[in-house]
Amino acid sequence: MLKKVLSKCRAHSTTITGLLHALPLVSLALQLDEGKKHHKQEAKSMFAISALDTRRFIPANSEAYPWHVPSTTMDNQMTLVSHMFGENLVAEIRSKAKGIPTQSHAMTQLENFVWAAAVQAREDIENKLDKGMENDPSGLMNFVKDWRVQKKQQLKKPRVGVWGVSNLGTLDGAIEGSGWKIERAVFQLSCELTSPVFHISSISVKGKEMCVDVSWQQGIIDAEIGDTLASDMEAWIRFLGAGGEE
Repeated sequence: MLKKVLSKCRAHSTTITGLLHALPLVSLALQLDEGKKHHKQEAKSMFAISALDTRRFIPANSEAYPWHVPSTTMDNQMTLVSHMFGENLVAEIRSKAKGIPTQSHAMTQLENFVWAAAVQAREDIENKLDKGMENDPSGLMNFVKDWRVQKKQQLKKPRVGVWGVSNLGTLDGAIEGSGWKIERAVFQLSCELTSPVFHISSISVKGKEMCVDVSWQQGIIDAEIGDTLASDMEAWIRFLGAGGEE
């Protein structure tokens, strides 16, 4: 199933990360629509973020840090990519879904929107990669004198998005000869007050399966929204893996 999903991502000029943005967009656009149980007036557009590994931009064995080799050092080297899914796209998804009797029929009707959003997310990431660290907010970190104070100030501001995607990619768990090997991996991020409402975390094992985790802070939203988001994403991945709209 995963191979089929990957193949369809490539055919539509996007990636798994792009797809993992498109699926919550469709799910939440419908869940928060007018007339629905969890309707949110302000949910006319959706803002999300991706975690981006910045090791590719960091020189190895630099004069300032000769001991630091980004590709082999365990540290936190990342920045964020922003994704804005506008009012027109959200409205079109909602309009197309009205009156559709079943989930499978809805998926067939909405698949084009999924791929359009997935392509947009990939293009956002590609644009960031092309720019590198130019104008990246991480360049301002040196000016923060007290991170405890900075974090407390962030608590007074709105959350930075509806969801965030962190895709660790593929882990090669095979070994030569006999012995332990990795056949399944799980990756989960804990949510913070200053982070998006939902964290979508993904990791795959080469030749095996992909695990996608959806997490959120208990008590800040109706758990039914998160549970439906997780089940919708699973249903979409299975739908696309089974063939989707050919």
